[in-house]
Amino acid sequence: MLRLSRASFFCRCLLSPSNQSCGVTANAVSGRRATDLQGVLAQYDGGFDLGRCKFGGGPGEGAAVEKKEWCECRLLFTQTKPAILSHTEETMREFPLTLTQFVIQSQAAYPGATGEFSSLLTQIGLVGKLIAQDLRRAGLINILGTTGDTNVQGETVKKLDAIANDDFVRVFQSSGHVCALASEEMEKPVFLPGNWPHGKYMLLFDPLDGSSNTDNNMPLGAIFSILKYDRTDRLPTEAELIRRGTEQVAAGYLLYGSSTMLVYTVGQGVYGFTLEPGIGEYLLSHERIKIPDKGKVYATNEGNYSKWSEGIKKYLGSLKVNDKATGRPYSGRYSGCLVADVHRLLLGGGIYLYPGEVDKPEGKLRLLYEANPMALIVEQAGGKASTGTSRILEVEAKKLHQRVPLFIGSRHDVEQAELYIQGRA
Repeated sequence: MLRLSRASFFCRCLLSPSNQSCGVTANAVSGRRATDLQGVLAQYDGGFDLGRCKFGGGPGEGAAVEKKEWCECRLLFTQTKPAILSHTEETMREFPLTLTQFVIQSQAAYPGATGEFSSLLTQIGLVGKLIAQDLRRAGLINILGTTGDTNVQGETVKKLDAIANDDFVRVFQSSGHVCALASEEMEKPVFLPGNWPHGKYMLLFDPLDGSSNTDNNMPLGAIFSILKYDRTDRLPTEAELIRRGTEQVAAGYLLYGSSTMLVYTVGQGVYGFTLEPGIGEYLLSHERIKIPDKGKVYATNEGNYSKWSEGIKKYLGSLKVNDKATGRPYSGRYSGCLVADVHRLLLGGGIYLYPGEVDKPEGKLRLLYEANPMALIVEQAGGKASTGTSRILEVEAKKLHQRVPLFIGSRHDVEQAELYIQGRA
């Protein structure tokens, strides 16, 4: 049985004139323990590169080393034989699944699955790679700053906002699986007659969340929501994109930080994949993410404090009370990027709040592009998402760019916030 077709390992190897062989002791890809890869090499054909020391074909072949030295190693293998050694099998199990492998395996449980959704997620991953590449070079090429335009929200458009939006549109125009696109950056949806009727999905997205961070090398993200479209007699209309969050078939986000991650749910748990740039694959790194029921962190823009209702002010004050028995005070952590802040809470617990203001009770965040997809993710991880008075996923959607207050995170923390907002605490 073939375990995988390609693998990558990172290590350091001590070579000398008397030791020209590749007896490698390396850290496995998972980074959890040191593993002897001597047996692994026997199962693979193909070259591998040990820093300046070039080998090809197998242990001990290739150029000679003239002095004793440590070489940084990156070993790339293509498997051509079954993995039969017991300790090799253990090593292979530690190599995580790729995004494509994981989705295909998940779809195997559904006999009617066609593979279209797998391809759709792969295309979202491609968009993430394109945007991540631009972000890595943003300070070196002329893509920082603003375009001079404003979007439908009345917000100044950053150059990277426009680039990210174009990446989404270009990739899905040719994907074949999506018949309609709606974006925070576009006043009207884009319908794709060339992808219809075989394209059974509609994609709503915020192409670059936290774009105020673009010029400061801080975290950024992208958020997506996927809806199903089953009609075959005509293309969808704008009204058919405006749905309750409970009608989403999948949702997720891309996070651009110290690494690039893709996190998504199809209503059966939350899974996170980290981009391994060396092989260009998203690898399963966070399986069945569960948010703690209570946290110790809150994330909010306290610069808006004077604009909030008394209930919200009282709740925020309660988080700062010194009370060890209830785990207070909480720590304030706010990045200006919804994706980054919610990702922190998914892993460690706490609450993110972007309330409505006394003069603008509708809030700032977009229901269809931001609140609904993030709410589905957090609920699937065991958390809660609320407007302060009702469940986000049950909010009636009335227009494409509708705004909504958002309180999201650990279940206990959100419920406490609701008590204060509703005047019951």
